[in-house]
Amino acid sequence: MSIMNLLSITLIALILGAALALFLGVRSVAAQASSAPLAAPQAIAAL
Repeated sequence: MSIMNLLSITLIALILGAALALFLGVRSVAAQASSAPLAAPQAIAAL
């Protein structure tokens, strides 16, 4: 039972970490695009 709890906590932490990384990545790309309009096509192509 404790192993299942540990696995579920680990899974939730991984999902939250991935969501946070995705959010920060999108926000940084948006910030770069707004600060440098010429870099926007490159940022879109990088996605």
